[in-house]
Amino acid sequence: MQACQTTVRPPGSPALVAMQSQARQPESHVQLAVRNDEELNKLLANVTIASGGVIPSIHQVLLPKGTKAAKTA
Repeated sequence: MQACQTTVRPPGSPALVAMQSQARQPESHVQLAVRNDEELNKLLANVTIASGGVIPSIHQVLLPKGTKAAKTA
């Protein structure tokens, strides 16, 4: 007898659509998908994903300032 495997995802979460075709999703990909999706992030706000890593981000103060040519373009 074969076990029935179902995938439950909230409607309108395109971040997880591409991951459904893979056999196994790495924890870091799940972490990125959840944190980049507004509804999933709200639902799983207090959840820690084991081995999920961190969301890559750079604080605006640490970014180099643009040149005048880049601002006018």
